[in-house]
Amino acid sequence: MGESQEVQQLFDHMFQKGVAPDGATYTSFINMLCQENKYERALEVFNKSWMQDAGVASFVLSSFILALCKQGNFKAALSVMCNVPSNVENLNSHIILLKHLTDVGEVEMAIEHLEWIRSNCSSSFENIMNEFMASLSTSASLQHVTKLIQYLHSRRLIDDAHCRLGEE
Repeated sequence: MGESQEVQQLFDHMFQKGVAPDGATYTSFINMLCQENKYERALEVFNKSWMQDAGVASFVLSSFILALCKQGNFKAALSVMCNVPSNVENLNSHIILLKHLTDVGEVEMAIEHLEWIRSNCSSSFENIMNEFMASLSTSASLQHVTKLIQYLHSRRLIDDAHCRLGEE
């Protein structure tokens, strides 16, 4: 029996006994599943976390998105982010995803996701943009950041102040 199967049995046993897993338990299990490329199962585990508690799910979501990004599974990460229930805080998760997309040169995907955020999370858009712009100062590729910022500036999604990457 594989390690994730053993953890799955323990996880299921906890639920049978009425013991709710904490954020660390969910996160550890999801990370293990992502490392084994069991993304659908990881999504099922995440869904259990938000059915349990939106606060726990917010913590778990950031770790889930980070694990997907580290595996290079950006399409799955985008899908998760576009389907997160509205009661789950996801600002940090958007920033993690956007930063990883930019760092690996998936600028078009980052732009599409920013457009999605603007359309679907308009009340959080400015906060996400501010945090994302600040995170770019540690980006691995100035070329990717420049391309992203030029596009965002041309679409008036950012102003001249943001183009200076955190200079006030």
